[in-house]
Amino acid sequence: MDYSSGRTLRRLDTIVSGRIRQRILPFYNVSD
Repeated sequence: MDYSSGRTLRRLDTIVSGRIRQRILPFYNVSD
């Protein structure tokens, strides 16, 4: 169970980081 739970956590982490990047990157592009 720990292995599967860790996998889901990693998936959520990548999804969250991906969303944050999509939101932050545009700001950097505009500032540049």
